[in-house]
Amino acid sequence: MIAIHLEPEEEQLLEKLAGKAGCPVSDFAKEALVEHLEDMADYALAVEAFKDPGNILTPSEAKDELGL
Repeated sequence: MIAIHLEPEEEQLLEKLAGKAGCPVSDFAKEALVEHLEDMADYALAVEAFKDPGNILTPSEAKDELGL
C-alpha cells in the first residue's frame, strides 16, 4: 500500500473526475496511475528501439516478409 499527498486542487479534480466516471476515488486514482506507468514503460521501450532499431526493411521487403 502507498499513500500520496495531493494539493487540495488536485484532490478536488480527482474527486470530480472519479464522480463523473462513476467509480470510487481510490479505483479511479489506481487506474490513472497504472495507465501512466504503462505509458512510461512503453516510452522507455520505444526509446530503446530507437537507439537500436535492428533490421530495417524497405517497404517492399516488409510486404514480402508479411506475405502481402
